[in-house]
Amino acid sequence: NTYRSSEAGFQRLVESQPDNDGRLFDPLNALGTWNNNVSFAGIHTQSTRTTVFGDGSAGGLDDRFDIMLVSANVLTPGGMYLLPGSYRAFGNDGNHFNQAINSGPNGAVAASVANALHEASDHLPVFADFIMGNPTTVETTIAAPPPSTFTLAQNFPNPFNPTTEIEYTINMRMHVRLVIFDITGREVTTLVDTIKTPGDYRATFDASGLQSGVYFYRLIAGNEAQTRKLLFLE
Repeated sequence: NTYRSSEAGFQRLVESQPDNDGRLFDPLNALGTWNNNVSFAGIHTQSTRTTVFGDGSAGGLDDRFDIMLVSANVLTPGGMYLLPGSYRAFGNDGNHFNQAINSGPNGAVAASVANALHEASDHLPVFADFIMGNPTTVETTIAAPPPSTFTLAQNFPNPFNPTTEIEYTINMRMHVRLVIFDITGREVTTLVDTIKTPGDYRATFDASGLQSGVYFYRLIAGNEAQTRKLLFLE
């Protein structure tokens, strides 16, 4: 069992190495002391109980003993990647810190499910949704949509440390915003927020001072928006 992200065993899995082929990442990038820390109440997985019966332990939800770590490839769109925002401790609504999973209302699952989780195990399962493969192109006879008012390229380099370039093209004069946000949806910084005339543009994102992990950049131009993923590796 791991009680905090600073423990040697956890660090061995996620730390940067000369050869990063086997390096793993916490999709939530939730680093810190998980044990008995209300700040991580929404991702605790053990214990579902406050009283001991059968096998397992008690104490209520106050530990993150079940963690799904993934490779860099799974965090980058391609053949298979993790759907942002889908990682979750099933049944944990964030309101049962140091409580049994079926104590009072549960905002994540029905009462019958909370009771089943309580009886089945002292741990909660961890779930995530993955997108498998690339979409298949289908030829149709419908009219093509009007051309986009902008194009947004994949950042380069990606992964990066600590800076990367984001290129985009604007096809007409309009207000443009280019925003960086983390995997939780929190806005990290705004790179562009101004009127742009038609042309090609490049913005630099400097992640110095930020934690390594997955981030997203979103370009909003006129009534259109597009989001892409980038990966910061220290």
